[in-house]
Amino acid sequence: MIAILGGGISGLSIAYTLKKAGKKFILLEADNEVGGKIKSRKQKGYTFELGPNTVLINNPEIKSLLDELNLNQEIIQPDELAVKKRFILCNGKMEALPSSPGSLFSSKLIGLRSIFKVLGEPFKKPLDGKLEESLADFTRRRLGNEIYENFVYPFVTGIYAGDPEKMTMDYTLKILKEAEQNHGSIIKGMIKTIKAKKAENEASNIPKQKIFIFKDGLQRLPLRMAEEMSSEISYNSKVLQIIKLGQGYQINYTKEGEECSVKVEKLISTLPVHHLTNLITWNSDLTNALNQIHYVPAIICHFGYQKNDITTPEKAFGILSRKVETAPFLGVLFNSKFFPHTAPADKELITVISGGYKQEDFANWTVSKIQTTVKQAINDLFQSKNEPEFEHFYQWNQGIPQYEMGHKKIVAAIEKFELEHNGFHILGNFRDGISVSDCIANGIKFANSFNL
Repeated sequence: MIAILGGGISGLSIAYTLKKAGKKFILLEADNEVGGKIKSRKQKGYTFELGPNTVLINNPEIKSLLDELNLNQEIIQPDELAVKKRFILCNGKMEALPSSPGSLFSSKLIGLRSIFKVLGEPFKKPLDGKLEESLADFTRRRLGNEIYENFVYPFVTGIYAGDPEKMTMDYTLKILKEAEQNHGSIIKGMIKTIKAKKAENEASNIPKQKIFIFKDGLQRLPLRMAEEMSSEISYNSKVLQIIKLGQGYQINYTKEGEECSVKVEKLISTLPVHHLTNLITWNSDLTNALNQIHYVPAIICHFGYQKNDITTPEKAFGILSRKVETAPFLGVLFNSKFFPHTAPADKELITVISGGYKQEDFANWTVSKIQTTVKQAINDLFQSKNEPEFEHFYQWNQGIPQYEMGHKKIVAAIEKFELEHNGFHILGNFRDGISVSDCIANGIKFANSFNL
């Protein structure tokens, strides 16, 4: 018997794979629905996400999963022109991200000196790959400070909501470090990597347009996965204690107020770090290591406007903010620009993401203060004639795990624990990738490769 703790996308991917293999298991989920941070909602004709807003079909595992679940016919692909149009907030104004080599010379985001630094990057000697380096230091060393401040910082904070000065190249955008180490240059390496990836994608029938969503929201994916194993999922089941036995483990939990327990030979935790550490207090080495993983808050504000009340680009994906900007957000998504079905025909849906290290103090603000501050900034930026006719607010206090300097030692501590505790495995978005597609691939590979 196997127990899986957590019904987020990692736990579901493992469970789904075990189900196909005919394994006996139970999945304990504390909530009344699966999906973890993948949560979709519908109100007043708007369809919006409380967590990830899009997913990428960028590996064979997610492609096969969608095929097997017969979800391809439900996929909605974005407006291609809108997806390509992205902006950086520069001195309080939207500046288009250069979309061609020629546009670099007219962009306010990059000067001639930085262009020449990029052109000279292939001739710079690589650093010893054994040395750990922050994302900020790596970028400045290879491409210069302007590229870091105007491109890399906004991009990375838009994904991780983190601080590139603290983030490690060993786990964050490690494809760039691998390019430098294997080919002596980011540019040389990325050209070869992109070419190889294109061939690999073609062999796996991965579509060129990788961004997608479902008509009813991204939560359709975990809900559909759960349909395949409804009898194995125990909802409203909060794990209270994990006890080591001579052979296996005993899990004590409550289900809708009733105390329960189950004994299993193998245990797979996909719980967030702050939940798992409370359950394994009997191993201080692991809890001390896991407690070094920081989660930053993520605050999600949705606004719905009448189209004629707001001035936004005709085609656009979103805006990312530089570190020096005072705007109270990390990024803005023009949801209904690239997925028109997410708003009524005469309306426009905008998602604003705040928090992370940059707005960490928001955690101490009232909901009303955050919402008012963010809304005013959006109204000013887009010259809104009236207040939004729809508003929604959601706050993740423990939002996004950070891959910071020293993360390799944390992973080593997890691996040491797994070797010393036969049958106890630990996975999740805090270990080997935070994206939905990463978690699916890691979960499926794990279930297929381990003798469970």
